[in-house]
This record gives sequence, C-alpha cells and structure tokens, in this order.
Amino acid sequence: SRPRMLAPSRRCPCRFPIGLAMLLAVVLAPRAWADDVRALWVVRTTLTSPERIDAMVEAARDGGFDTLLVQVRGRGDSYFTEGIEPRPGSLAAQPDSFDPLAHTIARARDAGLRVHAWMNVNLVAGMNELPAVEGHVVAEHPEWLMVPRDLSSTLAGMDPADPAYVSQLAEWAQSRPE
Repeated sequence: SRPRMLAPSRRCPCRFPIGLAMLLAVVLAPRAWADDVRALWVVRTTLTSPERIDAMVEAARDGGFDTLLVQVRGRGDSYFTEGIEPRPGSLAAQPDSFDPLAHTIARARDAGLRVHAWMNVNLVAGMNELPAVEGHVVAEHPEWLMVPRDLSSTLAGMDPADPAYVSQLAEWAQSRPE
C-alpha cells in the first residue's frame, strides 16, 4: 500500500509563516548582542563638585563605559537645580548656580557617554541623622514617614507635626544595631 499524500488544500497553512519567523529569529538575533550597554552606577556623593564629576566622567570613558546611571535624588533632596526638593547639604560649598546633573550631562556628552537619571523614591533620611536642610520632606511631611511596628503604639497618639514625633523615630533608628 502506498502512503497517503495530503491534498494541497489540506496542508498546514501556517508552515510558511513559522519558517519565516524562524529564519528572521536566526538572522536578527546577533544584532541584539551588538547593542551591549556598559553602564556605570554613579552615586550622589560623586556629584558634589565640578572636579569630582570631571574625574568620574574621565574614569568612566577610560574604563570603557558608554553609559552613566546617575543618582540625582538620594535622601529626599535633588542633585539638579530645577527640582521641587531642596539641595542637599553636601552641595553647601558650591554656588547655587551649580547644577550637578547639568554638569554631568555636558561632560558626558563631550566624552561620548549617555546619561540616565536614577532616583531613590522612598529613602528620605539616613539611619543615624535626619536632614537639616530647610524644606526637606521629613520636616514638611513627617506623617509620610514609615513607622516601625515596634514604635507604632508609641506614635499612634502623637501629632506627626510635633517635633517629638520625628525625634522618637530618630531615637528608635539610632538605637538599632547596624
């Protein structure tokens, strides 16, 4: 007995599209590998002076990086001039006209590097010290701070606008082991 052949009308209509998709996947896949990104994380403490930024950009370029991921918001403060949050205390020695992000972008562009902003959105203070900068979110909206469960019963009856509220949080955080 001879094997039965399918009539042309009964062949799988999806054979051509599947074959084309497989061919395109093989041909186009190597292109994705050619788009590697060599990025360097840049923390906010690097953005405290034009000299530090210049040195960082030079080191990134010399190290073969092509992209900078720059922390422009650290602890409820902004390392750029048009932000709604205050400038950090670490920029106090710089003139008000100094914009760390703008300086970074300009130097990176000259070096052929891309820049992406990185923002910490939930961190507003360190463990051992509250920000002393006027207009900081901790002073303006202490009710937005997350309260540890151990401290919630103590703070439940307090007004978040009362400085004692934030002091209680700070004392609790400082009493914790690192």
